[in-house]
Amino acid sequence: MRVAASSCSFRPPNRPLLSSVTNRYTAEPEELRNNLVEQQVRPVHYVDLVQRLIADGIDVLIEVGPRQVLTGLHRRITGDSPVGIIATDDPRCPGIQQLHCVRKLLDSRGFSPATRPTSRLPASDGEMTEAIVHFDATARRRERNRRAGL
Repeated sequence: MRVAASSCSFRPPNRPLLSSVTNRYTAEPEELRNNLVEQQVRPVHYVDLVQRLIADGIDVLIEVGPRQVLTGLHRRITGDSPVGIIATDDPRCPGIQQLHCVRKLLDSRGFSPATRPTSRLPASDGEMTEAIVHFDATARRRERNRRAGL
């Protein structure tokens, strides 16, 4: 894997990625390459990763993949926290219906393609950077109520 990864060209992503190996955000191509290799041969700390995302303000977890395995794990990890959790592979529902459900969850959290708020998280050099799509539904609701005079 290391040989194959070394022959691939890596460019910095638009937003830092949270490594499932180190539980740190990174946008450095060489570190991303090493993480890709390491996650194949070292245990992935997925529970820590999900807890970090939640601590960093992520309030929606969408599983895109077969059999909803991670969705069940997300529910166990998040417990009673108000994180929206949804899978896109329910064999009992048509695909378009599942996509509508994802869209409804995102809409309920205030996400829309026109407004893509971001969180500011530490980059690998210690500077704060815009990192991940995030929305604070409580703040949005308060602002709407304030404007409505409630």
